[in-house]
Amino acid sequence: MKKIDIHSHILPGFDDGSSSEAESLRMLKMAAKQGVEAVIATPHYSAEYCHNSPETIRRACADAGGESQRENQSCVSYLSGQEIMYTLDILEKLERGEILTLAGTSYVLVEFMPWVPYSDLYRCVRTLMTQHYRPVIAHIERYGALREKGK
Repeated sequence: MKKIDIHSHILPGFDDGSSSEAESLRMLKMAAKQGVEAVIATPHYSAEYCHNSPETIRRACADAGGESQRENQSCVSYLSGQEIMYTLDILEKLERGEILTLAGTSYVLVEFMPWVPYSDLYRCVRTLMTQHYRPVIAHIERYGALREKGK
């Protein structure tokens, strides 16, 4: 069975994850030791982290993958994606190609504020699914609304 890390802040300088190429290579070595064959780099997309275009992320993944193989550090491949902070216009941004799905698939890694009401979680999941996306909820343990009885 192939192991893929679908949520990684491994690209240096893109968000609050890796701060350098050396740190990224260490992260990649650790993943390889655990049997991971591919890593989807998922830098944050939010009001704070909106400056990285999909093309910039794709190019960084290609460069990082080449660098890791040149250094013989790992045979782990890099794929592109984003961890997207939910906003009401998430669907429009996906349709316009302004934000990335996970590795070019229909899967979308979505994050919410911890205090999000259940109705917003539900609306997001339903909206994405009706448009044939498959939402993956990041940090599901953070959302108190999902611990309410009946939710």
